[in-house]
Amino acid sequence: MGRPYGSAPPRTSGGLPISWPPPAATGGSGSRTIAGHGGREQGLDRVQEPSFFDQVVDALTGSLPAGLGRMHTSAHRGGCKVWFGEPTREHYEAQLVRVDGDLAVEIGFHAEHADAAANDAVIARLAGREKTWRRALGPEPVVGPFLGRAGWRRVSETWPAPSFDDADAAFEIADRLGEYVTALEPARRADATPPGPSARGRQRSS
Repeated sequence: MGRPYGSAPPRTSGGLPISWPPPAATGGSGSRTIAGHGGREQGLDRVQEPSFFDQVVDALTGSLPAGLGRMHTSAHRGGCKVWFGEPTREHYEAQLVRVDGDLAVEIGFHAEHADAAANDAVIARLAGREKTWRRALGPEPVVGPFLGRAGWRRVSETWPAPSFDDADAAFEIADRLGEYVTALEPARRADATPPGPSARGRQRSS
């Protein structure tokens, strides 16, 4: 795919997520405040339209292939999330982050289970099929720790912040997020064996 805004996105392992403004200020659902990084970011209200990540979700909704199952989304002024089926701590996300002090957009996949070992297991499953999804996503995705939260994991990349009144930028971010969904979701589901009723019964009887 063509790189956004006339330049290649920086690959980075550093950065801090921005969940802004806090839920009480927006009245919206689905926003998440990460401890220590949930306050008002100076200047964001001057550059970002409230509907930007809603536009990303709208563009993404019509672009994904059939057969992935029921899609759920949430959007707020700091980003948007996409997941499938039941609520899960594994999802796709586009969110504002700070990279070396500069505003950027992170795009990709997050594993956010409370148990770090569960997140490592998800990433190991994806890493086992990396040759397949790298052909679709290219060299940009970074596999590693979550930006700003110990124990969480990611497969994602960062782009320079767009102009938030640019609808084309919203479509471009949606397109890249959709590529992550299409490339990673089959690998994420492969060999995943959440305990069913019979497994839970065996656990109770043991």
